[in-house]
Amino acid sequence: MCTNLLKDSRTFSFLLQIDRDTETTASQEPCAFCGDRVHRAYYLRKPRAPGVDLSDDFCRRPSFSCRRDGCRRRKTPALLRFLGRKVYVSIVVLLVTAMTQGDSPRRLSELKKELGIPPATVDRWRRFWLEIFPRYSSWHYQRGNVVPPIDEANLPLSLLQHLTQQSQDQLEAVVSLLRLALHCSMSPPPQSSQ
Repeated sequence: MCTNLLKDSRTFSFLLQIDRDTETTASQEPCAFCGDRVHRAYYLRKPRAPGVDLSDDFCRRPSFSCRRDGCRRRKTPALLRFLGRKVYVSIVVLLVTAMTQGDSPRRLSELKKELGIPPATVDRWRRFWLEIFPRYSSWHYQRGNVVPPIDEANLPLSLLQHLTQQSQDQLEAVVSLLRLALHCSMSPPPQSSQ
């Protein structure tokens, strides 16, 4: 499942289309501080998606700033393809992390060979899903809707499998999980439990 979605260019086109809809909505909203109109500008990003040739549109991130002198406040919409400030495309972060469940050193080595992603990077992603993600209040709220309960020790794979069973569409399940992860990444970081 995971490898097929990463190699299918339609997956990346679908993410781009979702983000274009988000961008259109954001462009129609007035400045949150003064209510004036906003101007749009694009900034280049260099997202990594090993083995995928990303279009120029995929690598441009929109940002909006108030047009009123004295305000000029900026807002940048949360886009599904970037997942916050991560360098790798969101779907790569999610699916590669899911593929490494079980922590097989051989599997990590194969991923490094095939995708060029260093094991230390994958380790950081796994720590996010296993240690940080479960502490977000957004996940605590959504977790109550997951029946039967999933095994949090196997995130994100266990949640991805659950969503795939619910929707019968792999890409729809991935997008649902990316939306939840994006919502968490836009929330304040969870407090340490120590």
